[in-house]
Amino acid sequence: MYINMGAMSSTFPMVPLSRDKIVIVTGANSGTGYEIAKWNAMLGATVVMACRSEVRAKEAMDRMNQQYRDLKAKGTQGLADYDTLALEYMPLDLGSFKSVIQFCEDFKKSGRNIQILFANAGLGMGPLRRTEDDFEETLQVNYLSHFIMIAKLIHIVRRSGPDCRILLMSSAAHMFGTFDLSTMNYKGPESSFSSFGYYARSKLYQIMQVAAMVRRLEGSNITCFAIHPGWLDTRFAREISGFFSFTQKIGLATGVIKSVEAGVKCSIDLCVNPKYAGSAVQYWGDGPSKANKLARNVEKQEQLWTKTLQLVDIHLTQEEKNAMEGKFV
Repeated sequence: MYINMGAMSSTFPMVPLSRDKIVIVTGANSGTGYEIAKWNAMLGATVVMACRSEVRAKEAMDRMNQQYRDLKAKGTQGLADYDTLALEYMPLDLGSFKSVIQFCEDFKKSGRNIQILFANAGLGMGPLRRTEDDFEETLQVNYLSHFIMIAKLIHIVRRSGPDCRILLMSSAAHMFGTFDLSTMNYKGPESSFSSFGYYARSKLYQIMQVAAMVRRLEGSNITCFAIHPGWLDTRFAREISGFFSFTQKIGLATGVIKSVEAGVKCSIDLCVNPKYAGSAVQYWGDGPSKANKLARNVEKQEQLWTKTLQLVDIHLTQEEKNAMEGKFV
């Protein structure tokens, strides 16, 4: 059974998911994260919404449950047979390594598995800001914090069943990203800071990380994906351009800008569709896609991997570093 989420070129299957299937989605209270969390929950999974704001997360949960009830009232087939969605809030601020580590420790204490780990949250195109950990904010939020989270939780994913997945929300903006590890953590003057350039870099790093992980996890139960959802009609997109109110109308009318529901279809498909277990396709748009030549450069992928481990070294145990290399205890 498949569902069509509006103006989409294709659909995703209504795959029944059990409540003991655990899905973690960062930034799940709005935009792409909201839809990814909602549909995994509506198909039956337990979804952990990892967000900064408890208020916004709880508001999102209420909306999801109302949409669930509305769809059930319409007789929509394939939805889970529960009165209420299995949604949980856990605090996570990707701008703070302390918060990331606390999130991971709190989840470990639950003793639960992780079948889907979706690094969705991100930011960009804002002014130069430095975090409490002394990193340029876009680099830390989009890339380094998710790297740490994956490193601390990957051993749980490894033990969680025959088909587990790690997904990173990247962007076609990676095509504009440059590769200069000496300036990876920007420390120059604010006047010379390129907000788009560093956003593009962070998205490039995510694709390169997925490629490096795929090599290290070959033959394991973990499938990794990087995804470009397209230019979507989200709050993030509106905030990056003062003239978006005009371009939004043009873009939506021509299909250049997609609704969130249309843009997130592939992400949901990659979460729930059994046919993607062990898929060799690492980068996705509306379907299988190809990242640019720089993103596919194996030598640079390994240079980035080494540099990243140096930057986050003090926050990872040796066991966690080994796990990221595919060496599980």
